[in-house]
Amino acid sequence: MWGSERDRNDDPTRAGWETERLAREEYDRPRYGSMRGAAGPRPAHPWRRDVLVEPQRAPQPAEPRELDRVRVHELMTRQVSTVQPGTCIEHAARVMEWCDCGALPVVGDNGVLVGIVTDRDIALRVVARGRDTRKSVVGECMTMRVFACYANESVKECMRQMAQHKVRRMPIVDERGRLVGIVSQGDLARHATRDPLPGEQHVLADVLGALSQPERPTQR
Repeated sequence: MWGSERDRNDDPTRAGWETERLAREEYDRPRYGSMRGAAGPRPAHPWRRDVLVEPQRAPQPAEPRELDRVRVHELMTRQVSTVQPGTCIEHAARVMEWCDCGALPVVGDNGVLVGIVTDRDIALRVVARGRDTRKSVVGECMTMRVFACYANESVKECMRQMAQHKVRRMPIVDERGRLVGIVSQGDLARHATRDPLPGEQHVLADVLGALSQPERPTQR
């Protein structure tokens, strides 16, 4: 007697079991050129129930970013030259020459933004009034009413404030009012040219148009 129906030589299903066993042994055999015992990943077979084949998904195209979602800290200039209220005017003018800029943020001892001084401030409030540039300090001619944006604000809001207040440079501060960077119209123009976003060039044109309008009517 046979111990099992599978031991019978005349069993019609035994040939199918034997074929499946040989196929399984061939599947588990190491591949050519691989180390013994390290067969590596193998392709899935229809008869392997323990292998799940996931269909390959086509990569989804990235959605275009909107101007409202771009933050100021992504394009601001982080290395900013600054002066303090007690800095000599002559030294401030030399810093402008070294950095090739026309404005310097004025910060206190704790790094908090307290004002801004421009080459126009030095020319009109120091030189035009006959003051000595070696004895005058930044605190005597700086503009204390300074507009600034937070680093987490959107670029669109920063551009709106630049157009509203007609400033070419916007200091960027953190939540404690400390200076962390600056955004100029040059930074905005480079970003609009390198990685333009929908509507960015139109908003930039509005900013440049607002800056080009004179504050006082031209006398003829």
